Amino acid sequence: MLRAVLSLLERTDGPILEDFDEEPPASEMSDENMEGWTCPVNFGDGEQAVDADTDLAGALAQEMAQLQSWYDLAVEKNGKTTLGISETPLDALTVYLLCFADDLNTPLFRDDLPRFQNLKLAIDEHKAFYFEAGAAKPGNPSDTDLANWFYSDSVIGKLLLKINAACMASDDEVLRHMSDRRIIPVQQRHLKGMKVDVPSPTG
Repeated sequence: MLRAVLSLLERTDGPILEDFDEEPPASEMSDENMEGWTCPVNFGDGEQAVDADTDLAGALAQEMAQLQSWYDLAVEKNGKTTLGISETPLDALTVYLLCFADDLNTPLFRDDLPRFQNLKLAIDEHKAFYFEAGAAKPGNPSDTDLANWFYSDSVIGKLLLKINAACMASDDEVLRHMSDRRIIPVQQRHLKGMKVDVPSPTG
């Protein structure tokens, strides 16, 4: 069938509409043939990929946009979501985390709550979005699979490492306490040794 399709390029009469009786081969990546769990986001390669090290905001926006359909599928399948406890739109929380990573005094999105609770809510909301989206991917990922992907392999994980380092260097005792295990859990503590750009303390 491929040769028949390519032969259309040699035709000079047009427009061309042809019917082909052959059925395309089944995808090797169909749900039935897929074994194990794979990351639900694929950035592609080459120049089309976004470099999270140089454009964290852009890479995060791309990652979350690609996850949206998986999240929507999860909500449709489960009939519920754990997202929304902050009563703040997720995109606003994303902006908050990006700004917080560079300035710990970023204005709060919930004035009725202290800074550390604003930070925790923003992180928990993103975790809910990512985990629900990731769980919708075929392969029945375990909680460990999802956690490893979220903290180690995702763009949001890079952002959380940056936030954790900033809190660790802060003059705010509560934020320093959060950097111990409230932002990056104990199971992922090996990540804290990764080099990240940390702004000067503004806490």
